[in-house]
Parts: sequence; C-alpha cells; structure tokens
Amino acid sequence: MRFSEAVSDLFSRSSGKEPGVDAAREALQELGNPEQSLSVILVGGTNGKGSTASMIDKMLRSQGFRVGLFRSPHVDTVRERIKVDGEMISRESFLKLYQKLEDSCRELSFFQFLTVMAYTFFRRQEVEYAVMEVGMGGRLDATNAINPELSVITGLGADHTEYLGEKPEEIARELCGIISDSVVIGGDNEELLSQARKASESLVVAEGLDTAGDRVVFEGKKIDTPSYSSFQAENLGTAVAALRELENVSQQTVASVEDLDLRARMEVVSENPLEIHDGAHNPHAVETVLGYLPDSFTCVFNASKTKDFESMIGLLEEKADYFYFTESDVKWASEDPEKLAQCCTASYQVIHHPVEALEAARDREGPVLVTGSMYLIGSL
Repeated sequence: MRFSEAVSDLFSRSSGKEPGVDAAREALQELGNPEQSLSVILVGGTNGKGSTASMIDKMLRSQGFRVGLFRSPHVDTVRERIKVDGEMISRESFLKLYQKLEDSCRELSFFQFLTVMAYTFFRRQEVEYAVMEVGMGGRLDATNAINPELSVITGLGADHTEYLGEKPEEIARELCGIISDSVVIGGDNEELLSQARKASESLVVAEGLDTAGDRVVFEGKKIDTPSYSSFQAENLGTAVAALRELENVSQQTVASVEDLDLRARMEVVSENPLEIHDGAHNPHAVETVLGYLPDSFTCVFNASKTKDFESMIGLLEEKADYFYFTESDVKWASEDPEKLAQCCTASYQVIHHPVEALEAARDREGPVLVTGSMYLIGSL
C-alpha cells in the first residue's frame, strides 16, 4: 500500500458516520491504551482552539519539552494534523501506523481514526506533553477518550448545531464535556463559565493580553504575533494561562510564539494590496475576521457542506462588494459553488477552479479575502 492509498481510504471514511467518543475509546483499549501514559492538554472551543493549541505547543517546546500536537483540519496535507516537536509525521511513519491500526480501527470515522493514530504515535515518540485540539464540541469528540491533565476552552459560538444544539447553554454543556479536573476558560461568556463551574472546582478564567500597536504586551515586553496582534491577543492570553497551570512562564517563553506559523488564520499574504486568507468556517468566526477588513473588498468563498454558509455569506455581504464562489480540492467537503451563489444578493461570479477564482479576485485590484474553509485555502 502507498501513502496516497492510505489517505484516500481515510477520506472515504468521512461520510455517514456521526461523531462519537465510545468507538475511539474502544479502539484505544484494544491497542493497550497508549493514551494513558500521556500528559494530555485538551483544547476545545468554537473558535481559536487551533491557534491556542499551537501556541501552547510552541511555548512548551521553547522550555525544552518534547511535545506532540494534534490539530484539525489540515490545510495542505493530512500529515499536518500530527506533529512531534514541530515536525509533521513522516509519510513512512504515517503509512506504517495506518497499516498497523487498519484492522482494529476499521469501523472508525476519518477523525476518530486520526485521533487514535495521534495518541498511538505520541506514545511511541515518548512525548512529555500531548496537546490535542478537539474536533467538534467536546463531550462526544474522539479526542475526549482520555482524562486530560488540563482542559482548555477558548470560547463559545454557534457551529455544528445539528450535534451541539442551537442554544448557548446547550453548546456550553457540550464544550464543557471535556473537563476532567482543572480547566482554563478563555473569555467571559456566562453560559460557558456557568457550565465550567459545575464541572470543575479548579477553574481559571484567562484574560487577553494588552496590545501596543501591532504587538501584544506581556509583563512589559512587546511581542510580535503570527497575525494581527489584537486578533491573537485573546488566544495568546488563554495559552499563557494554560501554561501557567503546568509550568513557569517567562517573557522568553511567550516570545517564542513570534515565529509560529499559523497558516490560514488571519494570514496576511499581501499588505499592498491587502490579501488575507482565513479559514473562518462559522458566522462567529466571520464576524471576527470582518473587523479587520476595510468597507469594500473582493471575497473568494467556499464552505463545507455541513456549515451555515448562508449566514456566513450574509455577514460577508455587509462589506464585500463582489464574490467569487469556487470549490476546494476536498470534494466530499466542498459545497457546490452554484448552491452558494443562490444565497448571495451581491454581485458574483462562479469559477470552479480555486486558483483561477483567486487570480480573478486579484485582477480587481483591491483588498481580497479568501475564507470559508481551510480546505479552500489549501487548494490555492
């Protein structure tokens, strides 16, 4: 079997299987519970969890720890989801591990399989910390098949409402399902804090870091962030609060995030003209991104089929004066651009090839936002 064949098989698992923690827990038990030897930091939340997990990983590594990082979704290759000390799992290691797990994990979904693979790989690599980003919600997510040393929840918003519910208290209950003992909460959402207090007696409420121009400030030191400072200040504040529950935190530790690569997360591809790539995939994330855009820009857009793309497009129309609806290369997730266009009241054009859509947007000679899906950005 080749690496490409293993990846194709994994993607074929994605359809028709609802998320659930029990199947992942059973698979891990059959494998001898490799996760039980790990110190796990479980990072959930509606938005910001990927950036926060990456910052925790980077700061721990700056202190000399061997760290495993599991994140989703990927942008360019599925191997991005599993890293040790900042390096992606190799094609060879991925394939060998896939073949070992294939029989015992045959009934697992795409995400469940990769979660089990990550826990197994991190055990083999003898990592000192495993930073795991929750895929969806928390309570029923495959990553929650363990008892984490620390839970981190970055905030609350509406996403995956078919599984998590539509009311804030329902979503908060699902997010707080990852709490085992100690928990760090980012932001001040009352529903989230209320549920967290019920689940843990050891609750820390993180505060976003102050900003000074295009930098964040930590204990008087000005620090560059991977994207707009105010955009990442809250995530970095949550990451710092989480790290303080585990280790000492110095200015040097926090400054280690300055060279962190956060692809597709408020990624400024060009400043003049302004071009931003951001994988915002729900209305709450789109609202945040819009705060950094001028009053007129061209939008290149695709979204996954399960997302609330109608609301996302409606929000984008408040500033975007032209849309290019396109596809991503991950066909099972990519919504039909013609269907997306039906939700749009602004001027638009459908260009199925994403690279051609971006080129057309750039030809309009103004600010450009590419958004709606990580997979879209990975297709460029």
